[in-house]
Amino acid sequence: MVCPISFERIDTHTLRLSGIFLFLFTLLFVSENSIIWLLPVVLELAIRAIFSAKYAPMFILSKMVINILKIAPQLEDAAPKRFAVRIGFLMAVLILLFSLFGVDKIATFISIILLLCIGLEVIFKFCVGCVMYGFLIKIKG
Repeated sequence: MVCPISFERIDTHTLRLSGIFLFLFTLLFVSENSIIWLLPVVLELAIRAIFSAKYAPMFILSKMVINILKIAPQLEDAAPKRFAVRIGFLMAVLILLFSLFGVDKIATFISIILLLCIGLEVIFKFCVGCVMYGFLIKIKG
């Protein structure tokens, strides 16, 4: 994958652990069909997309757990991960809007795609948004 290196690095262990929380809240939203479970996902991704992961509650909790367990950081370029978070945030906002307007089938469909993307990152370390980022950078030239 072609990625311009940013000067910011991010710990993938912390990202993947916080991804488990995002996955569980999204799964609860799909299974319970209640927006209350989606709100933490939207909030977390909004903070990460607009500000920084270091201010996001699930990320902070995950970082604390990683530190307690004394797991050595695995640092990667933050730029592709930031792009992936912004795509996830866009998806979460769309899910919220479709749910609020009663278009539950589309909200569920987008939720399943979001679950798939988060699951691939958490289980297989495969970041769909990062691949998209690399592809866009390659096209851009």
